[in-house]
Amino acid sequence: MSRQSKNQCLKPALRGKNVCGHHGGKSTGPRTEDGKKRSREAHIKSGLYTKESRLKQSSTSLSLAQYESIGFALGLMNGSRTRGRKPYGFKNITTIEDFKKAITLEDAPS
Repeated sequence: MSRQSKNQCLKPALRGKNVCGHHGGKSTGPRTEDGKKRSREAHIKSGLYTKESRLKQSSTSLSLAQYESIGFALGLMNGSRTRGRKPYGFKNITTIEDFKKAITLEDAPS
C-alpha cells in the first residue's frame, strides 16, 4: 500500500515473493552474524504478556468482578454492571449466603 495515495502498488510481485521489488521483494534479510544478532535483539518481546503477568491480570480481574457482584447483592451499587465476558472462575453472588460462602473461601489458607 502506498503511504501517499493509500492505494495498492500495481507492480507485479517478484517470482517466489509476495511483494514487488520496490516494497521489499528484493530483501533477503540479515546475512552476517552481526546483522542476525541485531535482528534477534530488535524482536525481543516486552514481557507484558508472560504467563505470570497474564495470571496476575486474570486474578485481579476476577477479584474486581466478584467485588462488583457483592456490591450489587448487598445493595451498595446500582445502575448497570460492567459489560463483557466475566473472567474464568467467576461465581455470581446474588444472595447473602453466596456472599458468606465467598468470604469463607477467600479467608481459607491456600
